[in-house]
Amino acid sequence: MAAISIPEVDPVDLERVYETRRELLARHPNHVIGTEFLAQHCKPGANIEALCQRASLLTIFATAPDEIRTRLVPWSKHEGAWDAAAFRVAARFPMDWYQRGMFCNEELEEFLKLLKTEGEN
Repeated sequence: MAAISIPEVDPVDLERVYETRRELLARHPNHVIGTEFLAQHCKPGANIEALCQRASLLTIFATAPDEIRTRLVPWSKHEGAWDAAAFRVAARFPMDWYQRGMFCNEELEEFLKLLKTEGEN
C-alpha cells in the first residue's frame, strides 16, 4: 500500500490542538476528546485529523525515553509543552498516514535538524 502524506497544517492550530489535548488529558486521563470539540479551537476548515496526527508526534517526543527527550530540551518547556519552533516544524514535518506512532532514529535526527534550522530563523 502506497504511503499517503499527512497534509501540512497551520502551526497555530497545531499548538491549540496539542495544548487542548494535553490540558484536558492531564485533568481527565483516559478520556476521549472528540474532533468536533478540537475543531472549535481551530480556524474554520482546519484538517483536524492531520492536526491530531501531528500533535501525536509531539506527544510521542514529549513522552519518549530520557535519551531522546534530553536532545529536545532546547525546544521544550515544562510538562510536555513546546515552544513555537517545535510547532512550526511539526506542522510541516514529512509524515504519512501509515506510519502512525512509529518514528525511527533517522526521522528523529531530521526533526532535530529542522528544529535547529527553525531556531536560527
